[in-house]
Amino acid sequence: MKSLLSETENWLWDGDHKLKFELKIWIKRFLIFELKTQIKRFFELKLCKILFINNKFGENFATCSNLKY
Repeated sequence: MKSLLSETENWLWDGDHKLKFELKIWIKRFLIFELKTQIKRFFELKLCKILFINNKFGENFATCSNLKY
């Protein structure tokens, strides 16, 4: 088992493989960040629409229009 671990470490940190490994990490981080951002914007838009519907004077309309995609 120890030799398998050392072989894996050598593969991960060897030249081009290190770059590929780091690229995978950055892609995962970016996708997670984008997913969190999209979820946050979705709920902000839903909340804004609820507030706009409940607000008979329409004061939140400018804020809602800024959140549209």
